[in-house]
Amino acid sequence: MKNKMTKKLIVTGLIVIAAFVLIANAFKIVPTGYTGVRVRLGQVSEENIPSGIAMEIPFVDNIRLVNNKQQDITIDGQIWSETSERTTLYYEGINITYRINSGRSAWLVANVNDYEHTLLTSSFVSSSVKAASKQFNAIDATNRSIIEPAIAQALQASVDEKYGEDTIPIIKVLVNNADYE
Repeated sequence: MKNKMTKKLIVTGLIVIAAFVLIANAFKIVPTGYTGVRVRLGQVSEENIPSGIAMEIPFVDNIRLVNNKQQDITIDGQIWSETSERTTLYYEGINITYRINSGRSAWLVANVNDYEHTLLTSSFVSSSVKAASKQFNAIDATNRSIIEPAIAQALQASVDEKYGEDTIPIIKVLVNNADYE
């Protein structure tokens, strides 16, 4: 009799622990400045989950977090270009501040593989820098107050063309050094 009672208590205890673990794993916190994107059995939902507590089905759903705060990326090394006069010059240490539009988070997760690392690659930025510098003469192409907004505008146009308008707003571009060959 005592043996049956002990077995019942153990089984009941295991069921309670399993239920507690499932319930605890059914909730995910989406922090402020992030958007949650539900991935159910590998299929990305089109609906964005706002910050707060979100419910997910354990072992079926996975809520991925997309950072919608301002982010910086620095392109190290030199980017060589030409001016309108065909003067060769280089830019180095380009810092780009951008953010991901929260309304486009689900689209980004569904359509851009490894978006955390591939949104603004050095070759993508390099083509925008080259397009911007070709608009100016040698003096203006090395003037940061002139070239930085031009690079930001060229980069925004390229980003809009690739990912759609308002997906990734470019906030600012800083060039640490620009010099002639």
